[in-house]
Order: sequence, then structure tokens, then C-alpha cells
Amino acid sequence: MIVKKNTEKEGYITVYLSLCILIMLSLLFTLIEGIRMQTIRFQTECVMDIGLNSIFAEYHQELLKQYDLFAIDTTYGYEAADVNRTESHLLQYMNMNFNAPGKNRIPGYKDLTAIHADNAKLSDISYLSDGEGMVLKYQIIQYMKEKSGLSIADSFFNDEFGKSEEQFNKLEGERKSTKGNIKKILELLNSEREEEENEISIDNPADYIDGMRGSPILSYAIRDSSGISGSRVNLENYISHRNYKKGSSLWKGQSLPDGISDKILFHKYLEEKCGYYQEKKKQGALEYQLEYLLYGKGSDIENISDFAEQLFQIRYVINAAYLFASGSKKAEAGELAAVVTAGIMSPELYEAVKLTILFAWCYAETAQDIRILFDGKAVAKIKNDTTWNIQLSELLMFTSSLDSYKDVPGGKTYYDYLSALLYAKDENIVRMRLMDIMEMDIRNTYGNSFFMMDACIYQLNATVNISSRYGYAYSIVRNYSYE
Repeated sequence: MIVKKNTEKEGYITVYLSLCILIMLSLLFTLIEGIRMQTIRFQTECVMDIGLNSIFAEYHQELLKQYDLFAIDTTYGYEAADVNRTESHLLQYMNMNFNAPGKNRIPGYKDLTAIHADNAKLSDISYLSDGEGMVLKYQIIQYMKEKSGLSIADSFFNDEFGKSEEQFNKLEGERKSTKGNIKKILELLNSEREEEENEISIDNPADYIDGMRGSPILSYAIRDSSGISGSRVNLENYISHRNYKKGSSLWKGQSLPDGISDKILFHKYLEEKCGYYQEKKKQGALEYQLEYLLYGKGSDIENISDFAEQLFQIRYVINAAYLFASGSKKAEAGELAAVVTAGIMSPELYEAVKLTILFAWCYAETAQDIRILFDGKAVAKIKNDTTWNIQLSELLMFTSSLDSYKDVPGGKTYYDYLSALLYAKDENIVRMRLMDIMEMDIRNTYGNSFFMMDACIYQLNATVNISSRYGYAYSIVRNYSYE
């Protein structure tokens, strides 16, 4: 019997395996591509954070050194600010991290993402100058809270300071009116005298003091004017006197630093960073910087002259309140007025002369207060018989007695008054002038001749478009801040 051998082969297993491999490869390639997409996204996010960290690490070093503040200076040492430079730096840092040097030297290396940052756009930029320096104050408050924490104000501020000029002018009006009355009374008395009689006159010591009222108050304050700073600046070059760039100010969710505790911390910062007459800031364009915050003049001597004048008004009002209420002092003035008006039968003249003597006495005492304060010593907040310095017998020679005064423990100093007046000043003005000072001082340092506060970025929104050699393109957005 002949048996036939079956030579046909079954092929269904091969087809099955082929189909399975095809499906598995499709799944594998899909997974690989999905992983590539997710890797590109993750890598983009990481590199975006690195790029933003890098540009924010380009903070202005002098701003940090002198004022403990962080900001990106978009001038980068050039004459004009340009945000495009910051955008260019961001792209540069990102592409350096997308294409790490040396990786192509690895045998068999293949970049599975091949990403490149194509362009960057910065928006919603907050400059330190925004909101008339409100962004600057916001960062200052963050710094002060981190440095010292919140503290209760230990501030000497009298609400009456705001009314001192008005009260001073009222007193001056009364003094001039009294002086005018004396003149009228004498004219009346002389009109009634006989032709052969001598003209009636009085030798009122107050007239001597009145002749000195036009003198600069600074001449009483300082013994030797040669020690006064001669520093002067051209204010037109600084932010409070020029047009400046405006950004987005504070972002939504960032509370305005306008509470009482914020104001206290802000003023502590001013006192810490700025110089004044008795504590000059080394290498400052202006040496009396707190005085500049108050008066905004272009020279140190103008600013302390204005402060001396305002200080004189405040102390004059305070001294007059005591003097005109003191029975003993009024009695002394009355005795001198009686001597001056002896032989003139006019009660009105006696009272008027007595009043002018009190005004003259108040002027002399206040002039000495200014000398004491500028000497760095303290005066009593409210005078009494013990703390009053000028004796009535010294009135005509009071300028020679300015250096003879009593020390008053626990009294108020030059700095106390300066701080109190600064606390009462319109803060918008103070912030703008503070930025003037920052520009002045930083421009005095090497390589910072064109430094501008409205070129300093505190926070920003960055949008970067990236693409991959594998056909993917993404846009990534980040908000970034020094906060």
C-alpha cells in the first residue's frame, strides 16, 4: 500500500502573530509618541522655570546692596530701557537648557524631543515705580516684615503739627496788629501834645527783636555754616520731575500696602536707609535725604533751611501756648512794660507793649530751641518754668546765650520732629522722592549712569512659543515675581 505524505503547511499562526505584532507595534509607537509629547510639555515647563529664574537672578546688584530690594533693570547698563533685552535673555537661557552643550558628543545620542524656544513676550509688567511707587512700597513692606516683623509704632506725632503754620500765622497777625496799635497810640498822643513839647516815644526792646525776624532761621540753628553740605542735584533728571514708564502696578490678589502697620514699617525703612542732617548717608548724592523727602529741593542747604523754618513755627506755637498762660512770665513782661511806658498815661499802650515783649521773648526762646535741636540735643515737648531757657534780662543779647541751655532728659530731638513731620507728609510725594534718592545714589556707582526706577521690573507675565523638530508646537505662560 502506498501512503501519500501531506506536504501542505498551515499558515494561520504566522498571520495571527503578524497581526499581533502590528497591533503591539502600533500601541508601542503610540505610547512612545505620547511619552514624547508629555516629555516635551514637562521639559518645556521645567526649562521655562529655569529661564525665568535665570532672568530674575539678573537683579540689580546696587539696588540690593544699598536698599535690599530686588528688580530686573531693563537698561542692562545701556542708556535706554528695553524689555526686548529681557525677552532675548529669557529665550537664550531656555535654548541653552533645551540644547545642553556636549550631548551630541555621546555615541548614538538622539534627541527625542528636539525642542527650541522661538519667541518670548513679556506682559503685565509691574515696575517698581508703578502706582507712584506703590509697587516699591509693596516690596519694602515684604522686606521689613521678613527682617523685623510687625511692631507697635513708637512714633512722636502731634496732630497739631498740621495746624502749626496756621497757628503761627495767627500769632504773627496778632503781633503785627499789636505793633500797629502801639504806633497809632503814639501818633495820637503826639497829635495832642503842644508844639514846644518833645515827641513822645518809647524804647521797646521788642522792636530790636522784630528787626531780627527777617533773619534766616538756619543762622540761629548752626554755629558754623562751613559744615553744611554743599551737595546739589538737577532734579529734572529724576523720576518725580520727568515722564516715566507705567506698567501694570500690583496684580489682582496683591493687597495695597496702605494699612497703619504698613505705614509704620515703610517709615522705619526710610529711617534705616536714608541719611539726614545728623546722620549723613555716605556717598549719597544728597546728604540730608530725609529732609529731601519732606521738601524736595535740589540742594541740601535748601532742604534743611526749610526744615529749620517749619521747626521754628512748630516750636514758636508750643512756646507761645506756655508763655501766654504763665502768670509768672506775664508778670515779668508787665514789669518791663511798665518801665518802658513810664511817664506815658496810656493803659492801652502798657498792655500792647507787654504783649509785644511776650512775643519777642517767645521768638528768642524758640531760636534757642532750634539751636538745641540742631546740636543733637533734646527740648521739652511742652515748656514749663524749669525748662524755659532765655531769661527776660537776656532778651536784647539772646544770640550770645544760644549755646547756654539745659539738657532735658526724655525731651524731643531733631530726629523726632523730622520723623513726625515725615509721617504726616503725603505718602505719594514721599514715595516719588524716595525713588529720586534711589536713582541719585545708584547712578553714582560704576556702570549705573542711566539707572531708572521705571526700568526696574518686580514681576511679569511671560509667554513663550516653542516648537519641536517632530512637528509639535506649544505656547507656555507663566506669572513670575520676586514675592
